[in-house]
Amino acid sequence: MAVIERLVAFDPGSVATGWCFFLSGEYREGGVFLGVGDDFGERRHSIRQQVCETLLRLNTEEGDIDIVAVEEPMGRSMDTKGKLVTIAADIESAASSLGIPYLEGRVRPHEWHAEVKRAAQLQADVGIKALGLAIARAHTGRELMSQDESDAYWICKFMLHNARRGDG
Repeated sequence: MAVIERLVAFDPGSVATGWCFFLSGEYREGGVFLGVGDDFGERRHSIRQQVCETLLRLNTEEGDIDIVAVEEPMGRSMDTKGKLVTIAADIESAASSLGIPYLEGRVRPHEWHAEVKRAAQLQADVGIKALGLAIARAHTGRELMSQDESDAYWICKFMLHNARRGDG
């Protein structure tokens, strides 16, 4: 994998989608896109529009984004997973429409969980998401960082770790 200077990661959600931008290996900014509307179609359109606007802004202000990474959707039900897969595909489509490459094959939760464990020098997965949130907040100074943004933060860390190793 080539050197990654500008990386955007997403944690897709049908109501809230977390995102994070890293520049030269460091957290730069992130947040959550909230889907607006009562039904999934409206929220989907709203999230896609926010993704497009943010990718376009970052590409313009920070230089060409090297890659977009998206978490592999996990859902408790087939309906939920289907919605998350649709949002993930919309994110990849938005990147592609702007000429921004995206990672073929999404980042699985256990992959970025390993980054949290590495950072905390842990062996077990106990409380991994809460721990990841606490570490991400400490690393970025963002006390109000959401869990969705934290997940995207760790996807970035996973991507950067593997880029340094030459995996990916």
